[in-house]
Amino acid sequence: MKENSIVFTNEHCIGCNKCIKACSAIGACISQEADGRARIVVDGSKCVLCGSCIDVCEHNAREFEDDTERFFADLKKGEHISLLLAPAFKANYPDRYDEILGGLKSLGADRIISVSFGADITTWGYLNYIRQHDFKGGISQPCPAVVGYIERYLPELLPKLFPVQSPLMCAAIYARKKLGVKEKLAFISPCIAKKMEIEDPHNEGLVQYNVTFEHLLKFVDEHGIKGAPASSEIEYGLGSFYPTPGGLAENVRWFLGDEVFIRQIEGEKRLYEWLHQNTDRIRDGQTPFLLIDALNCEKGCICGTAVDSEKSKTDDALYALLKIREESKKAERGSAWSRKDSPEERLESYNKQFEGLELSDYLRGYTDRSKSCTYEIPNEEQLEEIFCSMNKTTEESRQINCTCCGYDSCTKMAIAIHNGFNHKENCIYFEKTMVHKLEVENAITEGVNKAQGEFLSNMSHEIRTPINAVLGMDEMILMETNEEKTREYASNIKVSGQELMFLVNTLLDFKTQEQREDEKKHHHKVFRAPNASILAVDDTEMNLTVVKGLLKNTDILIDTAGSAEEALGQIRAKTYDILIFDHMMPEKDGIELLHEVRAMESNPNSRKPCIVLTANAVPGARETYLAEGFDEYMSKPVDGKALERMLMRFLPADKVLLKEGNEESDGKAIDEDILERYSGLEGIDVLAGIRNCGSEEAYHPVLEIFYKSIDSLREELEDYFASGQWGDYTIKVHALKSSARIIGAMELGESAMQLEAAGKGGDIDFIRANHGKLMAGCRELEEKLCRFFDSGKEEEPEKPVVEEELLASIYRMIQRAAEEMEYDAIEQALERIGGYSLPEADQRVMDAVREAFEDIDYDGVLLALEQRQAEAGDGEGSE
Repeated sequence: MKENSIVFTNEHCIGCNKCIKACSAIGACISQEADGRARIVVDGSKCVLCGSCIDVCEHNAREFEDDTERFFADLKKGEHISLLLAPAFKANYPDRYDEILGGLKSLGADRIISVSFGADITTWGYLNYIRQHDFKGGISQPCPAVVGYIERYLPELLPKLFPVQSPLMCAAIYARKKLGVKEKLAFISPCIAKKMEIEDPHNEGLVQYNVTFEHLLKFVDEHGIKGAPASSEIEYGLGSFYPTPGGLAENVRWFLGDEVFIRQIEGEKRLYEWLHQNTDRIRDGQTPFLLIDALNCEKGCICGTAVDSEKSKTDDALYALLKIREESKKAERGSAWSRKDSPEERLESYNKQFEGLELSDYLRGYTDRSKSCTYEIPNEEQLEEIFCSMNKTTEESRQINCTCCGYDSCTKMAIAIHNGFNHKENCIYFEKTMVHKLEVENAITEGVNKAQGEFLSNMSHEIRTPINAVLGMDEMILMETNEEKTREYASNIKVSGQELMFLVNTLLDFKTQEQREDEKKHHHKVFRAPNASILAVDDTEMNLTVVKGLLKNTDILIDTAGSAEEALGQIRAKTYDILIFDHMMPEKDGIELLHEVRAMESNPNSRKPCIVLTANAVPGARETYLAEGFDEYMSKPVDGKALERMLMRFLPADKVLLKEGNEESDGKAIDEDILERYSGLEGIDVLAGIRNCGSEEAYHPVLEIFYKSIDSLREELEDYFASGQWGDYTIKVHALKSSARIIGAMELGESAMQLEAAGKGGDIDFIRANHGKLMAGCRELEEKLCRFFDSGKEEEPEKPVVEEELLASIYRMIQRAAEEMEYDAIEQALERIGGYSLPEADQRVMDAVREAFEDIDYDGVLLALEQRQAEAGDGEGSE
């Protein structure tokens, strides 16, 4: 997407905030978040095209627009176009200068006019305007970024801007008025902002194209454009030195002498900060300066915003201009450019040279554009509300001023939020506190669950003790008495006592792990029901496989359905003994399905027992489901024996055949064998998974189903996350929670549970902050299962070996980002290096960096890098 701005953001942006920090134009860079991705966009009405954002962006996420392609297209169509040539062109490309101009001439360009001559006119205009209007302390205006900034952010200084045109416009005016040039004019330009000057209503019709050096050279190279050497047709003087810092000042001193006091200042932020600091003095004429020579770019137009940044790393272009300047000076007397003449004599010759010009032809006006750049300062009440929304409730937290958001202070960030330039999620302190808040909430929940567990444990013990005593005494009676009536009474007591024990377990819904292990060893009743039929409905295939596996030994006929609509079709076609529904399903959930079935008055299934199996195991859940009309509730992962007992309660008595059964007594040996077979699945509680599925025989296919489905499940979650379909996301993450718990992947199940809770509570910020962690857990588990099954998926292509230069660059990027606490920049660096194979030592460092980064531990990241440097010593790879 391209914003309505000459400088715009492309798809490489990661929202690192460096452009905000570099930008002097408040509100020109706006932080946005769309589809879970941070991005900094440009407001063209506020941007002054200073180029600072392009300079600082390490991701090549900022581009600019000029007229290069339109220029070449019009040449091809036969349009008559002459060239205005910036003096910096020859200085930057001395070896290609004349052949490129020749190539443009061969394509149809007409005349070539040097803007250095226009600069000579500009200097003449400044000197005469100062003399005629006693205009002291004015601000120079050849730099369009400076003009744009004053028009937008310091309109009170507009009267102090010299109204004399820039060298470009002076050259264009001279070409049209004196040379009779009627065709279009194209400026061969070192500056992005010249497009803004060209399109300014005050300069309408003078120049039609801003053809920047960067885009021109790219087009020329791609199309092989060159021709016989050509050069500009007008002789010029010291105007050739204008592109250097202080170039205008040196031209003025050439004619007025070195005694004149000229303030020279340049360099993006430094210049604009200085203008703000000295606004009152400049406006009120309280400075001692003859004029203020102001340039946006620190190295002047030689290294302007549209010049290859590599050129600024040397002084080659400056040396070339110095040579051009000296060649412009004359040995003979009587010339404006005479070395031997005094400044007064040069000025006299200068005015004589341009005596045919009218100063009024070379003047311009300016526009107050500040209305589009105003912003509101929040009052104390509004500021307090913003800080509280950022979790900044103390004075200390409001003065952290870490600048990670791009602003110099927390207060400036709050002002930006108030005006819609930024958002609280872009504050690292807010993100940290949200993580801490979640940790606290989890700790509280854990504490509540623990207390509840202890209460239920105590309650269970208090009730079970007398019941066990009754059942024990009753067992003794059955063993010792032969009296028929007594045995009948004792048998009834046993049945009722067992039912009472079952009710206790169901009502308290509590069993410790130790009790579950004990039950494995105890004698229990099992049953068969070959004539019974059940319909199980769940949108996750794995859950249906688990139910069938848990009930395999019962011989119950189990039909399955993957959606509510499919289930309704089967319910209309067949009569079942029990219906088992999952709750959270897409399109139509289990509760809605239950209500539709109950409304089928003529269908025998409308009166059948209906059980809900759900991972929604929270206090009060059972009462909620019973109130909706379900006959019973069971939480996932399902306990196989508990499910059997529940079905025994609801199946017709004539379809149930009881039989005696025992679990294997050598459970420990079996467990050791199982763990050996499933070695390599660290992080998965295999034994818990087997218990959830009823047997190892049932567990293995369930595990394989999970493995084959997790990739598509992860893709669906990514799609829902990217499109903001939070309802579907919540349902799908609920399914992941249930499936993960069933196979024993408890940590993944816990992460999914937290995101499900966030989805139900509408806490989208929590989802955005933790979705990546969940996806990483899925990928890690998928990799383990891939190694375990070693089939069903093609191997990933071998990663290329990282080049030393790229690795060193990534280390530098991570170090700078960690020092400035830039979360997104570290994440992007880790994602990039993840696609390469690293040396073993460097892989250990990256693993340590990643671990610290996932904990948002910037000090830990830096420590990992320091340890790498210590190990490398003074050798190769040390940064």
